[in-house]
Amino acid sequence: MLLVFTVRKSMDTMSRPKSIVILTPEYQQLSDRYYQYRVKCGYKPESSRTVQLALDEFFYWLEQRAIAKIDEVKTHDIQSFYTYISDRPNKKNQGSLSPKTTFSIMKSVSDCFSMLQEQGDIQINPVTVLKFPYPRDYAEREILTLEEINQLYDACSNVWERAILSLGYGCGLRVGEVENLKIEDIRLREKIVIVTSGKGNKRRAIPMSPGVAKTCQTIILTIGTP
Repeated sequence: MLLVFTVRKSMDTMSRPKSIVILTPEYQQLSDRYYQYRVKCGYKPESSRTVQLALDEFFYWLEQRAIAKIDEVKTHDIQSFYTYISDRPNKKNQGSLSPKTTFSIMKSVSDCFSMLQEQGDIQINPVTVLKFPYPRDYAEREILTLEEINQLYDACSNVWERAILSLGYGCGLRVGEVENLKIEDIRLREKIVIVTSGKGNKRRAIPMSPGVAKTCQTIILTIGTP
C-alpha cells in the first residue's frame, strides 16, 4: 500500500530548443538505444526521456557540422559542443543555461559514449580525456525555526498529513521517496524507514525519532499491520 499524496513537480527539460529534429538514421537509432539502455539500468522512463532529449541536441549539433557517424566524433568536437552549450541562450528564460543544466547535458553525452565503448561499438572513447566538473552550489540554506516547524504540524488536518510531514521532514526524505514509500517499509520494531530506491537507485535505512515512530504507529494501527 502506498502513502500517496499530491505534489507539484517541476521536470527539468534541459531547456531544449523545440526546433530540434534529428534526420540521420544512425543518430535516431542511437537515441532510442540510449533510452532503452538507461531504462534497463534501472533509471525511470521519465528521467531517461529527459536525458535522451539532451543527447538529441548533441546529435543535432553534429548534423549541422556534417558529422554523420558517431565513430567520426573526436575529442575536439565534444569540447566544441561543450563551449557551444555553455554559451547557448536559454529558450525559456533570459540568459544562458545554468551550469547544472550544462553539466547534465554533457553527462548524457559522456554516458552515451561509455555505453558505446562498453558494448564494443567504439574502441576509443573521445570523452575520456575531458573533464566537466559538477557545479557546486554553496548558497546558504534557509533553516526553519522551531516556531515555523510547529506551524507546519499545526496546519495538518489529519493524522495522514502529519505522518507524511513527519516522514518527509523528520526523516529527511525527498518528495519522490515519500511518494513511493510503502507501509511495509516502515519498521516500527527497529524504528527505521527503508528507502528502497532513493537517489541513484540506492537503498538505505533511516532512523525514526520517537515522535515520528509514534505518528506512523497510529497510521499502521488504523489500517492494520501488514
